Amino acid sequence: PGHNGSEGLAYSIVSGDLGSYAVFTGIGTCTDKDIVIASEYNGYPVIELEKQALRGCNGIKSVKLPESVTVISEGFFYQCTSLETIILPDSLEVIGEGAFAHCSALKDIKLPPSLERIEADAFSGCSLLEKLDIPESVSYIGPQFAEGTLIDSVHIPKNVTDIGYGRLSYGNFGTNVKKVTVDPDHPRYTITGNCLIDREQKMLLRAFGDPQFPTDGSIEIISEMAFYLVDFKMNKLILPEGLIKINWYNSEAFEEIEELYIPSTCVDFKGYDFAECNNLKKIT
Repeated sequence: PGHNGSEGLAYSIVSGDLGSYAVFTGIGTCTDKDIVIASEYNGYPVIELEKQALRGCNGIKSVKLPESVTVISEGFFYQCTSLETIILPDSLEVIGEGAFAHCSALKDIKLPPSLERIEADAFSGCSLLEKLDIPESVSYIGPQFAEGTLIDSVHIPKNVTDIGYGRLSYGNFGTNVKKVTVDPDHPRYTITGNCLIDREQKMLLRAFGDPQFPTDGSIEIISEMAFYLVDFKMNKLILPEGLIKINWYNSEAFEEIEELYIPSTCVDFKGYDFAECNNLKKIT
């Protein structure tokens, strides 16, 4: 058949900076439930997976990717609702945006030590996925990568340099994530008193539970979604001294708070955004 993968899968030959190579383009006429994507097609290495190539292929139960592939493209497995097993190559460097989104039968996946980037929404909607061990090699974790999963804790390895800046949900890995740990030797991020802090920007990225704000001046900015889904158990919230800016999307988080203390150093917040906080009686 000119390749070493499952019969009927579709490929194309393209030419680029790397010369001529093969691209996996889709399910083709293949009816197998367990598929193997070839590492070579008609003598050309298969080094690219076309975006959304297997989108909505609900009959697939398992997939093995070749060692020649370094990137799982955007939306590649989107809504493969029967996918239970995926064998990733040791060559893999990037899991693209929404690559496994809504793979609702996927319970477990082992990420290879070569992985460098997990893009936004990579596993969102994988409603049976309970755990994901992020390798030390990873340098980027995209926002909401675990949204709609059963994953309740995330560990940030020391090589991670970015967790999704540029989107309103940065630092928000998923609705069910209630605990984040950070490598103690991490140069940029830290966890203190249930607060995930970016030390470079002196920014509170996320709070978990009832936050105990540090008093060392390490928080000057509260990010847009820092208090997203925080279930405050106290009636009074005292924001830290040295705070300069509160980004306005946080006002909804104060709906259950009766008294809010904002330090005099905070000169950048929009008071009218607290208008819908029905229980808020006092701001000082």
